[in-house]
Amino acid sequence: MNFDQNFLQNFESGELPEKDFDHAAHVWVTWYYLSHFNFPDAKNKVRSGIKNFLKVKKLDSSIYNETITVVFIHLIEVARRSHANEHLTWDQFKASHSELFYKKNSPLFTYYRLETLQSKEAKLTFVTPDLRPLPRF
Repeated sequence: MNFDQNFLQNFESGELPEKDFDHAAHVWVTWYYLSHFNFPDAKNKVRSGIKNFLKVKKLDSSIYNETITVVFIHLIEVARRSHANEHLTWDQFKASHSELFYKKNSPLFTYYRLETLQSKEAKLTFVTPDLRPLPRF
C-alpha cells in the first residue's frame, strides 16, 4: 500500500475503499498525524477521523473501540519519541516497531486483559490499563 498525501486525503474524505483501511493504515494515519501535529490535536484527529470514516462508509459504529484507539495512539507516540532525534521515515519506523503490527501478540495485551478491551465501557470511553500502566513519553 502506498501511504501518502493522497491516501490521507481519501481517508479524511471517506473516499478510501474500506478494504484499504486495515491495521497498518490505522498505524500510518496515526504516525502521520503525530508527526505533523501536537499530541492532543493528533489524538483528536485520529479519533474523529476513524469515527468519520465509519460514518461515511455506513459501517456499524459499534466496531469503534475508544480504549484500543487511544492506547495505540499512545504507544505509537512512545515509539515515535524513542527516535526523536532521528526523524525516521515511515518505512524506518515500521521496521523499528514491528510489534505495533502484531495481531496475535498485540502490545495491547501487555496492558489489558482481553475481557477489559471487549467491554462496553472500553468501547465507549478510555479505560485505564488493568495489567500494568502504559509507558510514559
